[in-house]
Amino acid sequence: MTETVTEGKKRGSYAPLWILMALSALPYIAGTLYFQYRDALPHGETLNYGALIEPAREIKDVTLSMKDGSSREISEYQDKWLMLYIQDGECTEDCLKNLYYMRQVRKAMANDRFRINRIMLVENQDFNSDLYKKINENYPAMDIAEVKGSSKESLYSTIGQDSGNIYRKIMLIDPFGNYMMEYTQQPDPEKILKDVQRLLSVSRIG
Repeated sequence: MTETVTEGKKRGSYAPLWILMALSALPYIAGTLYFQYRDALPHGETLNYGALIEPAREIKDVTLSMKDGSSREISEYQDKWLMLYIQDGECTEDCLKNLYYMRQVRKAMANDRFRINRIMLVENQDFNSDLYKKINENYPAMDIAEVKGSSKESLYSTIGQDSGNIYRKIMLIDPFGNYMMEYTQQPDPEKILKDVQRLLSVSRIG
């Protein structure tokens, strides 16, 4: 009888150890299951309006041909947020709307507007045409440039990895030079503003 009681006590004394081992293993099991089946899990609604680029893609080794004939590395825009717009062909109504949205979003950021740069990239355009003279007058703080050769290939391949569509949409590049968010070709500027406000409020960079 005494031996039976003693054995029961011994078995009972191991219970906390088994519980501790199970609790220690649980995070590893959960992590393994998550990475194996995460695509099948339901995704909650995100706060951002723009499409988040995951993972963000570093943009580097890109030389810009500015409208004044000078050259500039895109890395020179780092340390601030950058709103990028690429237009193929002539800048028509939708293009002009998006340039206007970019200006108004930046303007609405009040003092934080100095943390944001804007650049428009074009292809085979005459910067001396009446259209671009007007754009320059209306958006004097926005840089206009072309990108050519290997720089163009590098930039376009980085931006277009998923959809292949790089034109006529507003894109955000963070102060580290990472392409991290994009919008549709006909976006809602008020929702873009909310995204930018949220990003700059939580960001201590730029």
